[in-house]
Amino acid sequence: MKNLPGRSVLSERHRLTHTQIDMLLNEERAGEFVHEKMKILRKVKDFLQISDLIRSRGFFFVSMKGPLLSQRIYGDPTVRFSHDIDIFINPEDLDGISELLYGAGFSIPPGYLWTDDKVKRKLLMESYHHLEFVNKKTGLMIEVHWVLMHTLPVSEEFVDKILRKNLCEMEFAGQKFTVMNKEMELLFLLIHGSRHGWERLKWLVDIKDYPCKDMDVPKFYDLVEKFRAGRILGQTNRLLTLYFGTSLPFPGNCRVPENYVRGAVKQIEAEDISPGSKSFKRMVANFVYLYRMFPGVGYKIEILKLHMFRPADMASLKSTKKLSYYLYRPYGLIKRRMFHA
Repeated sequence: MKNLPGRSVLSERHRLTHTQIDMLLNEERAGEFVHEKMKILRKVKDFLQISDLIRSRGFFFVSMKGPLLSQRIYGDPTVRFSHDIDIFINPEDLDGISELLYGAGFSIPPGYLWTDDKVKRKLLMESYHHLEFVNKKTGLMIEVHWVLMHTLPVSEEFVDKILRKNLCEMEFAGQKFTVMNKEMELLFLLIHGSRHGWERLKWLVDIKDYPCKDMDVPKFYDLVEKFRAGRILGQTNRLLTLYFGTSLPFPGNCRVPENYVRGAVKQIEAEDISPGSKSFKRMVANFVYLYRMFPGVGYKIEILKLHMFRPADMASLKSTKKLSYYLYRPYGLIKRRMFHA
């Protein structure tokens, strides 16, 4: 089992709360960091206010991660820290919810390409899976998702259908919220963490501490099979054993490529994971890593398409054809590298 880094690295680099760090290091120092607890309480308050705002207009939404995940795992909404608020909505409600957030002081952050042009909007919605909103006064960020996950070995329509069959209600702060059931949520957390290479240990800790005792085991395995996520389950168990000496009560039976595990270990142990630190070599390594996530030719084609289309190119190229942007991507990449050099 690997030795965990110190408290400062676990807090700043891996975004674990001091309560979680106490659990990992068998210490009792969380009381020294009251400011952290106050910050999380403000996030919980923000979450409730935004939920009330969206609910007041009758919009459907699913709460993802955030305080409700902390509540589900630890029975306490303040143990786990969330950087932003994530919600899943009906795509047709995007404009209405956007107007609602604009009226509440939120805006789309600079550099995030969005447009009112219907053709380009369609292209962007096919490429993005969420839209970010930031409140300049409070710094609060909200991610509004119209697709739960993209670039999977199954269609977005299939994902949406399965998601809606695996929702339930959760009571919190005297209100009822729509959330994923445990089987769906655990699979979502596995795919989300693996897609990011588990570069923050907080995502692996979510899995380690997830309450699996009362889960429907056949249903969970069925979801893993439907999403063809056997490699991810195997990779996660390997990493849990490596860093925490434990594993999920779902062993799985899929062979996991060694490079797929090593790629995650490299990302977990990288000192700098900021976007500016990602060299061309790391971009290639990330492409290879994502290429190995799922089996199937269709998925691998989607990964190629993902790396061949850069939404920001819409600011440089005026076209209503997505193929134009696929063709422009190699030229734009070389151009940016040359000017950067």
